[in-house]
Parts: sequence; structure tokens; C-alpha cells
Amino acid sequence: MSQRTKTFLSILQKRKSFLWSFIVVITLLWGYAWVLMKEAHHYMEPFTFSSFRFGIGTITL
Repeated sequence: MSQRTKTFLSILQKRKSFLWSFIVVITLLWGYAWVLMKEAHHYMEPFTFSSFRFGIGTITL
């Protein structure tokens, strides 16, 4: 195993709890997005909602 691989694995071991909490937060956000989409459709049309989604995605990228 190369030194670079050993260094990467040691960094992962040190930040293991951070990585798990990050995965949990991302999963919760992703799961909650469905609820937000269902609620948003009560207030706007699907095409308008998709336009907002793509607009926000464009800005963040």
C-alpha cells in the first residue's frame, strides 16, 4: 500500500464521526425534499416549481 493511500485512510479514520453525521444530514435533507415538493405543488403549478428548482440549481452550481 502506498504512502498516499495510508495517509488518506488515516484521515478517514480521524474524521469518521464527521463523515457519518454528514451522511445522516444529507439523507434527511434528501428525504425531506419530497415533502417540500408535495407542499409546494399546493401553491404553484408544476412547471413553475420546476423552473424554481432549476434556477436554484443553476445558481448553486
